[in-house]
Amino acid sequence: MKSLSVREKFIELRANGLSFENISSEINVSKNTLIEWQKKYNSEINNLKFFNIDMMLSKHYISKEVRVNFFLEEMNKIIQEIKSRDYKTIQTKDLFLILNGINEKLTNELDSVFYTTEEIKENFSINMEYESLDINF
Repeated sequence: MKSLSVREKFIELRANGLSFENISSEINVSKNTLIEWQKKYNSEINNLKFFNIDMMLSKHYISKEVRVNFFLEEMNKIIQEIKSRDYKTIQTKDLFLILNGINEKLTNELDSVFYTTEEIKENFSINMEYESLDINF
């Protein structure tokens, strides 16, 4: 019988998607044994897969927060620039196009945010200062 650490290594490698052939080479166990272990430890393999995916999603969520924060900061910079502009070097409509592009990216980021109740979803909105400006192109 193989040691516990070898079986744990099998579970780890299988949860990471390695083939029986690759695992067999790495831990020096026959493919037939690995197939039997797959049946026996399938629950543990699936749990580890879930854990790995959950960790990736957690990292993605953090990076989503960073992206949303970046878009908000960039929008604020452009709004401040629009307010301070004498409009000589960049046309106003171009600044608004840039601002709208960033707003679209921010909206895309926030579209995938999950709300826990409909009340929160209904009350959640981004009040953009530039939306109140009456500008036609």
